[in-house]
Amino acid sequence: MEQRGIQIQGAGTESVNKSLSVVDPSTSGNTRVWCDIDNTVKIQNISGRGWVISSYDGTIVYYSENNPSTTTVDPWDVLFVVGTTDQGTAPAPTLTTYDDPNIQITIGESTTTIDPTTGDQITTQTVTYYNAITNYRFSHTNETRTKTSYTTVTTERYDTVTLTLGKIYRFSFVKDFADLGYSRDPESENHSVYCGVYRVDKIMSYKDVLSAGIDVYNNLYAPISVSKDVYNKDEPTFQNTMFYKLVDPRDEGKVIYMPLSFVDGTPDGSIARYDKLIMGINLGVFSDLQMITDMITLFTEMLEVKYGIKADGIQFPEDKELVQLQRYDDVYLTTEEYNLLDEARQSVIENASSTEFLDRVFESEMNTLRTENASLKARLEAYEQAITNIKG
Repeated sequence: MEQRGIQIQGAGTESVNKSLSVVDPSTSGNTRVWCDIDNTVKIQNISGRGWVISSYDGTIVYYSENNPSTTTVDPWDVLFVVGTTDQGTAPAPTLTTYDDPNIQITIGESTTTIDPTTGDQITTQTVTYYNAITNYRFSHTNETRTKTSYTTVTTERYDTVTLTLGKIYRFSFVKDFADLGYSRDPESENHSVYCGVYRVDKIMSYKDVLSAGIDVYNNLYAPISVSKDVYNKDEPTFQNTMFYKLVDPRDEGKVIYMPLSFVDGTPDGSIARYDKLIMGINLGVFSDLQMITDMITLFTEMLEVKYGIKADGIQFPEDKELVQLQRYDDVYLTTEEYNLLDEARQSVIENASSTEFLDRVFESEMNTLRTENASLKARLEAYEQAITNIKG
C-alpha cells in the first residue's frame, strides 16, 4: 500500500512541476500511479520503459527512466532523462516524496477464528484506503491461515534449477498442466515454437503468493479445467515449494503462478526473440494479373536456390504459399497512359543483361565454380606436361 505523494521539481517543461497523489493507495510496486489534482500530469510504470512522466491520458511522454530496471523500484529513486521519443524539455526533473494528507489508510483490528474442518487458525484484518482528492475508497480483508497439521501427499512432480529473473525460457509442465507448456512429443499439438514460452518475473514462496491476493486454483487450475479435487490434493504440498510468476512475453496480460515442482525437466534458457519478416514489392500497374503469374514461380525458386527459404515442413508448412500476388490499390488511366508504362517496362527488359543478373544472384556460387575451374585447368596442364616429359 502507498500513501506518499510525489513533488516534481526542476523540469524544463514547467507544466509538469507539480505535486501528485497516488491514485489507488492499495497498490504497490510498479502498479502504483500518481497524478495531480487537475488530472494533467501522471507518473506510471510502463513495461520496457520503466517509470515515465506523461500527460494524464498517456499520449505524451515528457520524461522517462534511464536504463529501466527489471525489478521493482520507486520512481523517486530513478534517474529521469529526455528519451529519444520523449517530448519534454531539458533539464529532466528530480522527484521527492512527502506525507500526503489526502491519503488515509485505516487498519482495523484483527480477529482470529478456528476452521472447524482443518483446525487451521484463521486471522482476518480489514484495511481501508481513502483518497480525499478523487473520493476513492476501497476496503479489503487480509486473511492469514496458520496450519496446525499437514498431510503428506505423493505427487509426480519434478525439482528444477533456480532461474534468472527477467529472462525468457521455454517450459514444459507435468501432465495436469501440459497444455500450458511445450511438448517434446513431435506428434503433440503443443510441439510448437509458440508453446511454453514465458518470462520469469518473480520467484515467490506460497506465503508470498497468498499475501499478494493470488488464488492459485482460479489462476492455474480452473482456466484449463483441472478439477478442484486435484487442487485440494496438491495444495498441502505448496508449503514445501517455491512459485514462479510466469508472464507470456507475447501477451503481457497472461500471467500464471506455477509451483516449481510442477515444472517438467529443466526450462530451456536458449530462447531469444527473432523477427518474422515479410517483403513487400511494388510491381506497379498491370492490366491483367495473368501477365505476371510466372513471377510467383520465379521468386519461389529464387528464394529456395539463393536463400534456402522453402515450405519444407520445417520452416513453413508444406502447403504454405510463400509468394502471392495481391491487388492493393487501383488507378484510372487512359489507354495511352497505360501503354507508356508498359513500353517503359519492355524497354528496361531489352536493355537489361540477364548474365549480369545471374552473376549478382549467384555471385558466391559463380566464384566457387571459377576457382574450381582454374584449379582443374592447372592440374590438366600439369598432367599434359608430365605426359610430354615421359614421351621424351
